[in-house]
Amino acid sequence: SSGLGPGLRSRLCCDAPDLFRMLPAKARLGIVRRHLGPSSPWHMRDRMAGVEVLEGYEPLSAQAQGAKVRLTLGREGAAPTAVETDHVICATGYKSDLSRLTFLSPDLRAALATVGGSPVLSGTFESTSPGLYFVGNAAAATFGPLMRFMFGDEFAARRVSTALARGPG
Repeated sequence: SSGLGPGLRSRLCCDAPDLFRMLPAKARLGIVRRHLGPSSPWHMRDRMAGVEVLEGYEPLSAQAQGAKVRLTLGREGAAPTAVETDHVICATGYKSDLSRLTFLSPDLRAALATVGGSPVLSGTFESTSPGLYFVGNAAAATFGPLMRFMFGDEFAARRVSTALARGPG
């Protein structure tokens, strides 16, 4: 068993993200696409008690309203829906594609090396633009399915924080 569940493949993904990084890009992308599709593991069910989950919606806008967040959500064939909440997590079913990150300048997006739409990352999660790091799903094409789950956060946080503490160069 591993932080991603049972099975040798899950165990390897958890224990050897640096080894995963050494696989050919085509193999890495295939494993990330096929291993552990979107679903919550059984052991997370109790933690989700009382949490409202809205599936199939697209965030259209978000505004801070005091300590709350007001979201406008859209869904095909339905009128937009407004939701006011304390916390928002938008996730699952998401395909990493740097070309869609319009908050990055077009020049920066064009300069970043990618594989399958995801950034090419160093062993410290740094992109080909010095000082720009990517974690989470965007790092899965480099470090494996582990990065698509909360269980991978500790690994990513240790690597990025160590690199930032060292400073540039």
